Amino acid sequence: CVVLVLAGLAGCEVSVSGVGEDSPSEMMSVLLKNADAGDAEAQLKLGVLYYTGCGVKQDTYLAIHLIKMAAAQCNIDALFTLKAIYIKEYWRDDLGMSFHSRYTGKDFAEGSPLRAQADQGDSYAQLFLAMLANGAEIVPNQPGFASLSWRSHSFNYEVEKELLEKSAAASNVHGMFYLAEFHRAQSMSGMIEREECDAFKWYEKAASLGHPFAQYFLGIGYINGTFREDITFPGPMGKSHLTRDDKKAFYWLSKAASKNIPEAL
Repeated sequence: CVVLVLAGLAGCEVSVSGVGEDSPSEMMSVLLKNADAGDAEAQLKLGVLYYTGCGVKQDTYLAIHLIKMAAAQCNIDALFTLKAIYIKEYWRDDLGMSFHSRYTGKDFAEGSPLRAQADQGDSYAQLFLAMLANGAEIVPNQPGFASLSWRSHSFNYEVEKELLEKSAAASNVHGMFYLAEFHRAQSMSGMIEREECDAFKWYEKAASLGHPFAQYFLGIGYINGTFREDITFPGPMGKSHLTRDDKKAFYWLSKAASKNIPEAL
């Protein structure tokens, strides 16, 4: 079992060369040692091994634990791998729901195990459920740069906001980033100053914790003086919250570039 792929839903491939039934135990020992030392890539690969049961005894609980550890270190591949696992394990198609569900409001995903996980305080379940509520889709831009197309309008606005705020409040760095994305998307619809202020707050929090996309968007924000894509139209609610600052822009874009975000170069 040389290449491990979690359905294409994760937005990434996780490969563990040489780790399988016929591989020397030393290979697994190195992977275990590196994962225990805090290596996010090793944690992710080991988590996928345990999830698939390839070369090891299958253990979904341990797999999710390991991948969460990697995701907590701002490993984006780990986040989307975890999303694929959560959808597979906790999203029930037999309830008549889909990624673009017609269920709206407080009853969104009612009865789904994913909703139950979110209600129990799982910050990743809260984040992924918010993604489903919005109908957001993974958008692969450049190699290694997987972002998310967050819609500025949806029938589940209040549900999304509540779920993202809970995820962010639980110190989930990805929840912080997507809460910033949520507010940036809302700024496109007119409430510029208020929404950009909130977007800035959460981009800055996520960036300070090492989130590469937050660092990238914060840098771009400082270059343009706004987080909005259409910087030529001020909108009905007035000016942007940001002030252009080349030094801060260079600082955050350098951070993002060091984490292989090609757009930051």
